[in-house]
Amino acid sequence: MVAMIDRSPWGFRAQDIWGKFCPDETLRKIPKRVYGVFDRIDEPVIRGDFPDRLVIGNPNRCIYICEGDGSVMRSGIDSPEFINSDVNKFIWSLETFAQFYPYYTDDTEIESIRRKEGEIKKALVSIDKAVSRDTDFWFGLLEDFESYGEFSTEFLFDEYGVDAATD
Repeated sequence: MVAMIDRSPWGFRAQDIWGKFCPDETLRKIPKRVYGVFDRIDEPVIRGDFPDRLVIGNPNRCIYICEGDGSVMRSGIDSPEFINSDVNKFIWSLETFAQFYPYYTDDTEIESIRRKEGEIKKALVSIDKAVSRDTDFWFGLLEDFESYGEFSTEFLFDEYGVDAATD
């Protein structure tokens, strides 16, 4: 796997109450980080103000697993924002995004970047058909991918120390 993803294990001691969100063995598969996409918090947490959510990540807004259907969401400004239908699809999507790295350099033509963006979008939708709607998380990420150069090899190296070397 490329340097884009950090698979350091999650060292929490499982709590029975977390089982209503997803199985412990599934939680333990969530990577520690996919640079520029997702950062895992130190331990899952159920906050008192939202007992129906298991918080697992903290990028710009907290990422959580919903009780009941196990979908993965992000706290939006006005309402929750959909990420994936379940935790396994979320993990698979993170890994798929990381597998596309290296993405492009600062000198890559925009047409080439758009092709790569299209390939990633197609891969993400094939993992989770619910992503085909215009989800703010993945599609917003892919907008940053093209528009702001946030996934050029130079940016990822400068910002996170990520290089194109593979494990």
